[in-house]
Amino acid sequence: MRQGRILRLGTNQRVRENLPNAGREIDLAGRAVVPAFSANLERLVWEALARSTLDLSQQHNIPEIFALVEQSARTKEKGEWILGFGWNKHQWGWQRFPHRADLDLVAPHHPVALFSADNRVAWLNSRGLSEIGIAHGTPNPSGGEIERDPTTRSATGILKEAAVGLLDGKLPEPTREELRLNLAAIFEDYLSMGVGALETYETFPHFEMLREMGEEGLIPIPVVAHVRHKDRERLAERGWKTGHRFGNLEVGGLWLQVDGTLISQTALLLEPYGDDWNKHGIEVTSPEGLAEAVEWCARHGFAPIFQASGDAACLNALEALAECAKELPSPPGAFLAQGDLLQWGAAKSGLEKGVTVVTNPRRILSEREVGKLFWGSRWKKALNLRAWREHGVRIAFGSDEPLRSWSPFQALAGAVSQSTGPDSRLGLSLDEALLALCRSASHAPRDELDEVFLAPSLPAHFVVLSGDPFRMEVGELGSLAVDFLFRDGAVAYERTQ
Repeated sequence: MRQGRILRLGTNQRVRENLPNAGREIDLAGRAVVPAFSANLERLVWEALARSTLDLSQQHNIPEIFALVEQSARTKEKGEWILGFGWNKHQWGWQRFPHRADLDLVAPHHPVALFSADNRVAWLNSRGLSEIGIAHGTPNPSGGEIERDPTTRSATGILKEAAVGLLDGKLPEPTREELRLNLAAIFEDYLSMGVGALETYETFPHFEMLREMGEEGLIPIPVVAHVRHKDRERLAERGWKTGHRFGNLEVGGLWLQVDGTLISQTALLLEPYGDDWNKHGIEVTSPEGLAEAVEWCARHGFAPIFQASGDAACLNALEALAECAKELPSPPGAFLAQGDLLQWGAAKSGLEKGVTVVTNPRRILSEREVGKLFWGSRWKKALNLRAWREHGVRIAFGSDEPLRSWSPFQALAGAVSQSTGPDSRLGLSLDEALLALCRSASHAPRDELDEVFLAPSLPAHFVVLSGDPFRMEVGELGSLAVDFLFRDGAVAYERTQ
């Protein structure tokens, strides 16, 4: 390396040949060097907000959550909110959602709001429902559901998808200084995972906070921020569009939530859920809304970003792109986030427009039993990475879950695990999975042959791993760690033993 760029690659002998002068040598002792990773499904400011609440991501049974809430209630004045983030009912072995009465037992005098790991469901107690104005006759918002008891029709305390938005502006938030400190810690966590660039989904107020940090030089790695579609006019009136930069922060696309997720049972399906033949999921944005949004993006210079999980939602998103392309140039940089039940045949016309799919293959392992329960035989076709690759789809990885639960190496293991055993037709090779882990969803070239990460004269952004993944069994990949992360030839992170 020299002046932050790669000078030469190859064997020891080849690298030493014809160097103008001897430089410092570092013996990696058989460890592998790979390009720096890219995390493409992140929620930076939401993660920062969550770190000032109860961390529920490591609680694997309901008594542990009750204990945390009860302990918090003892330290707060009556009437103060208790907030938490990261619960997953499937970790408890539950099929049903929890109930407000469960929380009433441990915190009767405090409003409580606990957010699920995928941030698509909020669980409130009776005091919390009252505080935000949800009563017996409160209607469901468009694209959301206030879950109700089938007999009494009273709210159970579970708010799904757009109904979670009923909490906006009604909960206490940490100070701006505390959020900035949380964000600084989050960036350090990403560096320790070998992440040299990331993409995040934000509301406009949260984007503004990141913009200020970018202009002040407080964002250490390149960040692409996709802004909520409903905030589009606030971006447009300032003259900002996809690609506009503020230091290390770049304006990304406009994200549209098409449906929900598997673990929240809100992904939009063509056929009903396996446990309830009356349930197809939640359509957060209608096909008409998607078509209008894609056309607006094409006319105003924004990339449309679709968050779609179920097969019906994926089809709606890609058909909106295909319809727009009949009259207008395809919006550049469009991609589909999640894509769990994306099936090639039905969505072929949309995929031919060059859409990248961003997904978290860790869920292949972590949600297997849940997928079989709710999606039945369809789970065998979920996250069919091999079929996507065979039809020319570009794949990129990200988390879309609490950062403390995510690991890039578990993502690798999930993607490669499908290459062995009865589901070998679904998986990626290790080469393909590493490429997806390093790929930026927003900056992937249309032709993968043009995609180069490590080459002479390119910036020296790379990771030194604790071992060599190409000499490990699939089951061992999750045990890898990052020993060094280099950015522009300088050490951005070094693991201490």
